[in-house]
Amino acid sequence: MKTQRISGIAAIALAAAFAVPAFDVPGAAADTAYLYVNNATGAGCSDQGSGTQAQPFCTITAAAAVVLPGQTVMVSYGNYAELDITRSGTADAPITFEGAPGALPAVGDGTTANGILVTGADNVVIDGFSPTGASDAIAVTGGSGNVTVERNLLRQDGIVVSDSSAVVVTTNALGTMMSSAALSVSDSPGTVVTSNTFANWCEPGVVFDGASPRAVVENNVLDTAQVGTTGYETACAAKSPDTALVVPTGSTSGTKVAYNFIGNVSGGSAYQWGQTGYSTVAAFAAASGQGSHDILGNTETVQGLQNVATPAVDSADAYAPGELSTDILGDPRADVRSVPNTGTGPGYYDRGAYERQTLGAYQPLTPVRVLDTRSAVGVPTTTPVPGGGSTSVTLGTGTVPAVADSVVLNVTVTGGASAGTLKVTSADPSDAEGFPTPISSVKLTSLTWSAGETVSDLVTVPVASYTNDIRLGNTPITFTNTGSGTVHVVADLQGYYAQTAPNGYTTAGPTRILDTRSAIGVTTRTPLGSGSVLSLPVAGHDGVPANARAVVLNVTVTGPTNSSFLTVYPDGGARPGVSNVNFSAGQTLPNLVVVPIDADGKVDFYNHIGSVHVVADLEGYFSAQGLATFRPWGPARVLDTTAAGSKALAPGASTTVSLNTEYGLARGNPTAAALSLTVLDTTGTGFVDVYPYGTTAPSVSNVNWKAGQSVTNLVMVPVKSGKIVITNHSSGTVNLYGDLLGEFFND
Repeated sequence: MKTQRISGIAAIALAAAFAVPAFDVPGAAADTAYLYVNNATGAGCSDQGSGTQAQPFCTITAAAAVVLPGQTVMVSYGNYAELDITRSGTADAPITFEGAPGALPAVGDGTTANGILVTGADNVVIDGFSPTGASDAIAVTGGSGNVTVERNLLRQDGIVVSDSSAVVVTTNALGTMMSSAALSVSDSPGTVVTSNTFANWCEPGVVFDGASPRAVVENNVLDTAQVGTTGYETACAAKSPDTALVVPTGSTSGTKVAYNFIGNVSGGSAYQWGQTGYSTVAAFAAASGQGSHDILGNTETVQGLQNVATPAVDSADAYAPGELSTDILGDPRADVRSVPNTGTGPGYYDRGAYERQTLGAYQPLTPVRVLDTRSAVGVPTTTPVPGGGSTSVTLGTGTVPAVADSVVLNVTVTGGASAGTLKVTSADPSDAEGFPTPISSVKLTSLTWSAGETVSDLVTVPVASYTNDIRLGNTPITFTNTGSGTVHVVADLQGYYAQTAPNGYTTAGPTRILDTRSAIGVTTRTPLGSGSVLSLPVAGHDGVPANARAVVLNVTVTGPTNSSFLTVYPDGGARPGVSNVNFSAGQTLPNLVVVPIDADGKVDFYNHIGSVHVVADLEGYFSAQGLATFRPWGPARVLDTTAAGSKALAPGASTTVSLNTEYGLARGNPTAAALSLTVLDTTGTGFVDVYPYGTTAPSVSNVNWKAGQSVTNLVMVPVKSGKIVITNHSSGTVNLYGDLLGEFFND
């Protein structure tokens, strides 16, 4: 699984520059819906066949000669000769030429005039290629009509539309130095130019000529500056033909220009309307009545990878003709939480060919049991997981949507034949850089237990699987018993992170909001009794807003009189049939809980048997206004005091973990981190707390233990300057494992 996605031009360039495996391409209910082209070694291609997936054509030309209306020519990765298109589809059944997802096949070798040439054809779609020609990458001419050119990456040459009508040029990208316009349109009325990113070194961006009225130019990013010796954009030489948009007199009638982001570094005019040049939006709008919502600025950061700071983000006209629901990479439209939505429709479409992708916001769920090896839930038998063995469960779209990036599970082990540890990973995990790695190579402790003990821990696990930037769906979750004895495993789904989820994260405290020993959050010092429920007001208290949808609490039980469990759930609803904290008599144990909040803003704590004191420390909350979203990491071990050159943490001592530098991990400025923290080799009783670097240790705890005990707990800790601090509040030394599961970033 590849959890990191390469964005923009860099991603597409990688796909085209290196040989990649043959891609799986969409099948069809009837073979006649698709014609396949694949010239890779071993593909068994033949131009004398019928272009089936089993025996594809070797050339696109062979498919183009026989394609019928309603058919799609699906082209796999490879280098192909110039493509001439002369056959037409219909309005209801266009002919589509499509690069397979992620493949970006190269068309043309630069020796012929055009990479792709459409002559006299109607109702044709050209989608997802990287064409090259001696003159033009793509040319649409000869009376063609209703041709759509979309999601193509142009490396050396531009697009030409001539003597045609109703041509749509949308969501294409060009970043190069040319001797002509990125897009030239002549004598072609009704041309639509939408959401392209054109960077053309000191040459025009989009040029209309002749009689090309009733055009639409919207949501484009146009940049005509040159790149200087330092790698940054600089002004062009005087009298360079670097006007971003040229609309001469014969093409102004009925033409609409709006919502474009135009570079202002080149020094040339942003617009030519009729015979007059204009260097500002205001001057252009006053003279033409056009340029509504156009922006002039430095577009350098937009080319290939949207930057949050650029005005291209969340500001496009979603209703522009030719606007697509996904970008040049096939990524969906995404709402960047920290940027106001100033576009039309949903308000968050980006200008240009690339959509700034966000990370995972959170959706809490009513807990549901997805694995129980005792009861054959999620597995076919009631057999415990053997020592050194594993079991896996796949979360279907009925429980977690296909768009989920990672899931939150409360995992419990019980009936262990001996002491052990558990690691919970994707079935196809990644290393710290996002590249596939065997489960056996993953350093992670998700749970620790003693023989016969029942213990729980919250885990966050990536489930999104990508290949070459293409989302493949949800991958199974694997529970690996790294101990020597058998153990039963139970997993309760608590929620998921997804780009489309509604709630961002906000750190709070940490603040102790409940302690039944000290009458914090309650009026007495009475422990929670058998079968009793304690209701705690949360929303509207201690910095948690009234509209928060879930809170993050570190819940600790201490002094229990019996083996029991604690369930934490929204007040006012039915208590779910799951547990959050499992414990034995006399134990002090923590577990992180992410609990939904219902309308009354309270959270309930239920104790099953006996009496127990309950402590809850507020770590943060999720709400529609929260800005931070979650990016899962490998996982990666960022702290190991047992490693060579390290030593156990002494009583009262602290250690600083730099997440920005250790192991080549964090990039950017995380606001919080999700860390699976394990204490082991404990020589005294006590606790550790985890807090942001440069701040005072809070009066809370994150992991509690008694001498000789090993305990794991998930920590969601604020991060400052890329660092966190861990302090040992015990009478003895302690060793620590810290496994980074992910980080929160303000989008």
